[in-house]
Amino acid sequence: MPTLVKEGKFREDLFYRLNVITIDLPPLRDRGGDILLLAAKFLERFSRKVGKEITGIDSEAAGILRGYNWPGNVRELENIIERAVILTRANQITGVDLSGLSSPLSETTLSGKIAPIADVEKEHIKFCLDRLDWNIGLTAEKLGIHRNTLRAKIKEYDLTRQTQ
Repeated sequence: MPTLVKEGKFREDLFYRLNVITIDLPPLRDRGGDILLLAAKFLERFSRKVGKEITGIDSEAAGILRGYNWPGNVRELENIIERAVILTRANQITGVDLSGLSSPLSETTLSGKIAPIADVEKEHIKFCLDRLDWNIGLTAEKLGIHRNTLRAKIKEYDLTRQTQ
């Protein structure tokens, strides 16, 4: 912040008004022990909020959480756990529930094939639709796209609901 003041990008008077105490907090990726503690707290909160009895995080999911870089820090972890609680159909969060996160240099990543982005998008949309019981509105919301965009992707990729 002092650098921004010197560069004229931040008001000096405002900096001194706000700079009562400086706390240096390392990023979440450097606080490996905190990741699972925070994840457990978020899991408890969101399980209660959603009304599910989720007992914990399995070892595969724990490894993925510990191995992830966390560029969004605690807020990203909170969002990931909330999404996993909503999407899971099990009584524990598993690696499958953490879609989008992967442990760096995991066997899956190293042995996996490089696929065109359209194929990856198609599979992810299909996965999300199936997990959310083909609820178009909720799936679009979770994917961060408009429901019309989702409908267009379903048509483009010729996705169909599997009946059981």
